[in-house]
Amino acid sequence: MATLKEILFCEYVDKGLNVIVEEMKKKYDQKKGRRFNYDNITYEVSRSRVVDENIQFEISSKIPQDELKDHKDMKGYFTEIKKLASRFKKKPASIEMENIVLGTKKNAEKERDYVKLLYSYPLNDLYSDKEISERIKEMGQQTKGEKPTSEGRNALTPQGNLALHLVQKSTQGFACQSIEDLIGANKQARTKKKWLNINESISLLPRTIIAVIGTCHHYFRSFTFFWQVENGASSLSSHTRNS
Repeated sequence: MATLKEILFCEYVDKGLNVIVEEMKKKYDQKKGRRFNYDNITYEVSRSRVVDENIQFEISSKIPQDELKDHKDMKGYFTEIKKLASRFKKKPASIEMENIVLGTKKNAEKERDYVKLLYSYPLNDLYSDKEISERIKEMGQQTKGEKPTSEGRNALTPQGNLALHLVQKSTQGFACQSIEDLIGANKQARTKKKWLNINESISLLPRTIIAVIGTCHHYFRSFTFFWQVENGASSLSSHTRNS
């Protein structure tokens, strides 16, 4: 059973995530639910949960399968994203390729593959005791009647309210950075794939040219053969008439 601290933290982490979802929808193309679209790739931000005193949430992006040849190509794309994600400043706890089957209005099913990044933060990493102490001192110096700097109102003490406020702000920062990192990774992976396709096409050119030359040579030999046969027949006919 979740503790009061876990329940409150989850509430304020979700508030932070909700702010980021709305910001991304305004910045990019909005979609239903907690999703938005940028450069023909759909991104989604989950709600939070508490697991073993850690706050967890997921950020995912659809693999652009229309740009890829087959499942092997899609696995290669996922592997590239996974490699890039390992260099993120805020590294995900896990990276998975998830397959989702969607129903449509025409009762047909569509499969979509996603890159799913799981982020996990210990509860105490979402706020700083030092910052809380400094903010409490600032509040103590405020004149009576001024609005407190804390935005949280669910805790029993000013320190608790400040902690919740910091949890929300920290989550917004983590989520925003993670989304921008994933967008950047998709850009890099797509660019690399395009160059690989160009290089593959270029590498096929010599074989294509040889095949064309071979075909031309075959037709030339066939033409020469029929021309010789026809001319030979004409010469023989002429010789017969002269005789």
